[in-house]
Amino acid sequence: MDFADLNETFFDNALVLATHGSRWRAIGINIRGVISVIFATRGAEGVSIVSMRPASRKERRLYEENRR
Repeated sequence: MDFADLNETFFDNALVLATHGSRWRAIGINIRGVISVIFATRGAEGVSIVSMRPASRKERRLYEENRR
């Protein structure tokens, strides 16, 4: 997966959950399907991507349940 595939639209439509410390998890759809992105905020506008991978079955279910 390529971090360049992410854009603002992904984050606008994603389910965003706090994880631990200053990190967050965004579960959403991009060109590869439903993915899970761990990120940290950097100031008011910046985002630092920590990891990106296909969403697990549990994460996909959580995303679908919260889209409604």
